[in-house]
Amino acid sequence: MQGGESVPAGILDSAVPRAQRLDPVGGPDPRTLHERSSLISALATGGVALAPRLVDLGAIVQQAADDYAANAIAAGAPLRIRISPVLGQWDPDRLRDIAVELIYNAITHAGGKPIDVGVGASDTAALLVVQDYGPGVPVDRRDALFDPAVQVSGARIRFSNGLWLCRTLAAAMDGTIELEPSPTGARFVVTLPRYATP
Repeated sequence: MQGGESVPAGILDSAVPRAQRLDPVGGPDPRTLHERSSLISALATGGVALAPRLVDLGAIVQQAADDYAANAIAAGAPLRIRISPVLGQWDPDRLRDIAVELIYNAITHAGGKPIDVGVGASDTAALLVVQDYGPGVPVDRRDALFDPAVQVSGARIRFSNGLWLCRTLAAAMDGTIELEPSPTGARFVVTLPRYATP
């Protein structure tokens, strides 16, 4: 699947909904600010070494969603999870980084509406879809959305590296991230080649 293609209809329809585990004290990202800053700095100055192995993208995204479920509930934007197991050769830490950034971004911009998080696959590619139903991204600002120091929020532009980080990490694993057309909100789709699996 090449970058820019829409997610094929029905790929996520067969995914099995999974119950959300709510942590009563919240689900903060276990990474420290220093760890995230170090990752961004490394990517900006030449990249990071990947450690790919056979992993389940669905399980990694589920854990990221679990960690942020209480935060989403507190923001009035519950996560609706539809995840299927998808095996592939990827760096599990970098997959988690992408999932965490997209989920956090959606919670921030959901406007108190639910957020859909899905994982599915075609024959050759894994798909991570995060859809919020907030105000969306103005058309005239979409080109700058993945710039390293730009975050669009309504009429405001704020410093951020989250979506740039997602794009850079996806590219490092020969994947893509796209902001796909959506009637409302923002729909981000990460496409990753699965490579050969046993």
